[in-house]
Amino acid sequence: MTASLQTGAVYTHTLSVANTLPSFTIEAAQLDDTNFVRWFTGCQVDTLDMSVEEEGELVASLGIKGTGIEASGTSATSVSISTTVPYMFDEGVVTLFGGTIARVKSMKVSINNKLKPLTYIQSTEGRFPYEIVPGWREIELSCVAVRTDKSWWDKIKTTPSATTFNVAFTRTTSTDTLTINCTDVNIEEAPHPFMEENEQEVEFTLTAQSCSITVVDAIPYYWAV
Repeated sequence: MTASLQTGAVYTHTLSVANTLPSFTIEAAQLDDTNFVRWFTGCQVDTLDMSVEEEGELVASLGIKGTGIEASGTSATSVSISTTVPYMFDEGVVTLFGGTIARVKSMKVSINNKLKPLTYIQSTEGRFPYEIVPGWREIELSCVAVRTDKSWWDKIKTTPSATTFNVAFTRTTSTDTLTINCTDVNIEEAPHPFMEENEQEVEFTLTAQSCSITVVDAIPYYWAV
């Protein structure tokens, strides 16, 4: 992840996939008369899903794997809850085949690092994993859109080589932006069903070789995961 400062305390963060995954610790605390704090150590991100649906907000979910756990009765780390509002569906634009898709109903980007926890006989880590190794990363994209004419069908037939898939969000209350850029994208399937009553929807399923997320906002740094 890289970050650069622009004018007016605006920062540009570029988060890209990497061959070496960083590790981190997650703290979970139950605070009462006797504090109970747990630390999950050696954590790495296994899966990341970012999705948005019509009338909804942009959401992300993480699948995380770790190598150990520790417990203590000490005080928990002080944290503050973010007050930044989420990006909404009407603030996004989806681009495929080099053009904007106007009638998108849902979108999802999934990254799977295929982490594999390994244990060994006579391991010094007891019954916890000794190490976690990444597998062959998969990046899958899906998009449901309403078909308006046969131009998509023509583009699918005439696009044998890799293309790009981009999703750009611009916050209506500020100049903050979030852009998901996927390259070397290939179409896995795009069925065109004929419906008797509802609008004609097309569900694209695509794969990508690389993906990056660019965020422009006033936050000076993010924790890299």
